Amino acid sequence: EGPALQLRLSAPLPDPTRPFEGPVERRFVLWVGGQPQGYGAITASWRDGGTEFRVHPKAPYWFARRPVVSRILPIEGGHRVESRILDPNTGALRTVTVQASPRPRCEAGPS
Repeated sequence: EGPALQLRLSAPLPDPTRPFEGPVERRFVLWVGGQPQGYGAITASWRDGGTEFRVHPKAPYWFARRPVVSRILPIEGGHRVESRILDPNTGALRTVTVQASPRPRCEAGPS
């Protein structure tokens, strides 16, 4: 049995904990329960001392209506992850998660 949710990238993204030249864009396919469920593009940029990820879903329609902007920022003892999703009713970005971790882990599976 594989992972319940997997984001497969066309190529690895840069280490989000270190400055990098960019922006860097990759295509992705979102797999849920071992089946492809959506696809789009993700862009990573180093800005203001942290990494910003912009997830641009393309299909299906319900997924495409929910682009996400996430930032990984260094804090004492780890990193802070902030994610915002586009509200489909108002068009405004709203915070959906905030968490701290010792070190973010990014893995690219086979695409």
